Amino acid sequence: MRDELEAFVAGHRDEFDTEAPGGYVWQSISAQLQQKRKKDRGRYMALAASVLIIVGAFAFFFYGSGQDRVATPQIALAPQVQQAEEYYSEQVRYAMAELDRYSKEYPELCQDFSRDIQALDTAYSQLKIEYQGANGNEAVIRAMIENLRTQLRILNLQLQIIHNIKQKETRKHTS
Repeated sequence: MRDELEAFVAGHRDEFDTEAPGGYVWQSISAQLQQKRKKDRGRYMALAASVLIIVGAFAFFFYGSGQDRVATPQIALAPQVQQAEEYYSEQVRYAMAELDRYSKEYPELCQDFSRDIQALDTAYSQLKIEYQGANGNEAVIRAMIENLRTQLRILNLQLQIIHNIKQKETRKHTS
């Protein structure tokens, strides 16, 4: 019976292939795929954010005592990730060197921000380890770059606050 059906379908194949689904079917499939991609992207971002928060909290509670920066592990990175890391790390080093000039003059302010940077630096080290285990997962790469950007924003904010304080002190002395 089955062989007869298969023979019939094979013999009349041209008659069965006359209709094609309308464009609305393909649009519907495309829309469903877009929604799935958005869900997956959201899950990865939520996972990366959760990891960042947990590692940051851990670092804050256990390493928040004004120690020097954490040495980031030496892990082979993709070339574009390596370039981003080098760029932001250089910017962070430059900002930290500038802040070192003010550390004696504004020790409390520098120490508060230093704890935040150290927590982010520890989280970055953890992300690098996770990057290696995740085979270059895009969400981990984005979290690594965002971590470096956040460090740079914090340092620049700190520099801006110190410059504002210095300007107010200068105005006070000249008035």
